Amino acid sequence: MSGTGKRRDPAGSGKVRLTRRGRFLMWSAGVCSVLVLGVAGVGAWLYQDLNGNIEGADLDNKLGGSRPVNLSPGSKNILVVGSDSRDGDNAEYGKGLTTVDSTAPSSIRHRVESTAG
Repeated sequence: MSGTGKRRDPAGSGKVRLTRRGRFLMWSAGVCSVLVLGVAGVGAWLYQDLNGNIEGADLDNKLGGSRPVNLSPGSKNILVVGSDSRDGDNAEYGKGLTTVDSTAPSSIRHRVESTAG
């Protein structure tokens, strides 16, 4: 046996048969491939589902023309606004509120590499 997981048919027909080890490796590779594709598919579906829930608003037109100079071109400022659930033990807090429960500001800077030479 050469260690490739293949064996020649002893009848001399020239056909190559897989050994038990070869069959196990082929099944294992097939199962792993299906699992990887399944996980990737679920991940893509989940990403699209979560990404579809994001709404954006362009405020540049509403702020007017008297804006300060942009010192960080390419950067993004993001304000995440959410509303918490008031179910269960927290039901007594915030009854009748119509305001936002949580906000999280975030700034993503665009780094410009200097190529002085």
